[in-house]
Amino acid sequence: MEQITNADIEKAVVLWTGWKKTVSPLRDNNIVIETFGRQKGELLLKKIKHLEDDFYKSDARFKAINLKEMESISMKQFMKLYPEFSPETARAFTWCYTYDYK
Repeated sequence: MEQITNADIEKAVVLWTGWKKTVSPLRDNNIVIETFGRQKGELLLKKIKHLEDDFYKSDARFKAINLKEMESISMKQFMKLYPEFSPETARAFTWCYTYDYK
């Protein structure tokens, strides 16, 4: 079975979301498969979608008075759950979250 590292997950999240590459979130499964291969890509997609589900459990959209605060709250909540990931990973998910709830 393919091993996936946190670095793989972080790279896959950034690719999958389109963070810093597109004007709106992509959530492109194909780019992950093309980059990592079918077997590893599918494992990464499962992990990404699990992380995204956890990220979207954030209540920031209900608490925040503006997008900047929503970004801050949701990012802090994610980093508390997953301190092993870099802020860049959290930012990619935050971008999707704030885009969806703007």
